[in-house]
Amino acid sequence: MKKLFSVLIALMALSVWVAPAIAEDPFCGRNHRWTGNQDFKNVDVRGTLSVTGPVSGLNKHSNVFYVDSGSGQDTVGNDNGKTWNKAFATINYALDQCTANNGDVIYVMPGHARNMDDADEIDVDVAGVYIIGLGSDADMPTFTYTDTDGEFVIGAANVTVHNLRFVAGISGVTMGISIEAAGDNAKISNCDFPESGTSTYEFTDGIDLASGADGVIITGCEYYNADTTGAAHFIEMGNGVNNDIEISNNVIYGEFSVSAIWSDTVDLEVLIKDNVITNLTSDQHAIEFTGAATGTICGNKIYTNAEGTSIDPGSMKCIENYVTTTTDASGMLYPAVDDGVAQLNATTIAKIMGDGVTYTNPNYLTVSADCTNATWKSIAAHEIAVVTGTVRMWIVVEATSGVSSAAEGAHISLGCAGNTAEVIAATDAHLFAAGDVWGGTTPSVGMETSLDVIHDFVVVNGTDVGYTVADEALTAGTMVFHIWWVPLSSTGAVTAGAGGAF
Repeated sequence: MKKLFSVLIALMALSVWVAPAIAEDPFCGRNHRWTGNQDFKNVDVRGTLSVTGPVSGLNKHSNVFYVDSGSGQDTVGNDNGKTWNKAFATINYALDQCTANNGDVIYVMPGHARNMDDADEIDVDVAGVYIIGLGSDADMPTFTYTDTDGEFVIGAANVTVHNLRFVAGISGVTMGISIEAAGDNAKISNCDFPESGTSTYEFTDGIDLASGADGVIITGCEYYNADTTGAAHFIEMGNGVNNDIEISNNVIYGEFSVSAIWSDTVDLEVLIKDNVITNLTSDQHAIEFTGAATGTICGNKIYTNAEGTSIDPGSMKCIENYVTTTTDASGMLYPAVDDGVAQLNATTIAKIMGDGVTYTNPNYLTVSADCTNATWKSIAAHEIAVVTGTVRMWIVVEATSGVSSAAEGAHISLGCAGNTAEVIAATDAHLFAAGDVWGGTTPSVGMETSLDVIHDFVVVNGTDVGYTVADEALTAGTMVFHIWWVPLSSTGAVTAGAGGAF
């Protein structure tokens, strides 16, 4: 009896020990059997899984298949494809064994390799399947395109493709992944498109969406193609309208002749967020929607050679996207609001300028507007600052002699090309008396205790700055514009305007 009791105690201890070992190491190579009411999720098993009793988090009707080009065989029977030791050789064969919308999973072995030399070389035509690659970097399952027509096609809805590696093995591969019209709600996650070993090999399009493919998510992917200029897009959405698209957390680095992410259709409810994008092709976009697409572009970090060709949002809202055009400068918010001028909080000026704005600043200039001169007094826009690139600018305006018009009906405003009253709204010109400073619609006399008279703003995309005369021409007065500026892009600069239209 004592011996039997000792055996029971040992068995109880073994059961306590085995359970956590299995939970911590699902690939430990054993066959597993759970019984009773047990709650577990996301368990991968090598070997045979046997379940009795209700189990939370596991669809026991789903099929799980394994694929390994190195040792697999495309035959059925004898549990082929259901364990690593009896894996199938190809994804297509595993797909033939899957049931639509059953939550079936295909695991692809590290080191799995497939040459892509035909259209529909791999055709994921079963809805609701998961294709999950194992391994990292060069060990990921790799699909090498050896013909320009090679394609990895998603032709059914609700398909997930995760952790696969796509390599261009020839020049001008038409597309890496083709999501057909039936591929609604496809999810491409954590897939790699690495730099090819040959500099002239590239995908024309990395991922191509057919018209009507909606609900697609492309997230966590990495694309590199800096050695050749043959690529047009990483993501191409120009075949027709695609709605409810999410493109997030991708790293995209390459030479794109059009744009890294591109569409010319009226896509709806698009979200492009938290991507890091570099387009090394001069004057081409990172994100370009030439149609009136709607949605949100937010939190992206972008490098192009010019701010003006970094983001074209269509009709999408832009929130905190940063763009840089040089390798040794931090990015700036882009696009700015209101057609090129973004006003800043005046309380930040002291922090920005150190000891303050003074005439000794190396980037300081003045423009004097003689309101008796036809160049400066007419009912028109009058340029005071010619801008190239992107700059931060400060302006203080004083009247050295009183501004007026014949019937005191003239109004003046300060702004930029496209928004002539962005900095100061329309102001009765005759209120701008000698010794006043123009800080708002009511000019102030003498000493100023508020920094509000220092107009602090960012100008992007070479947008010129000036004042506008409306309603009646000026007849008297002199306005002096004190201008300080610092470059925020490699081409940022300001020169004095000559009073002409802008």
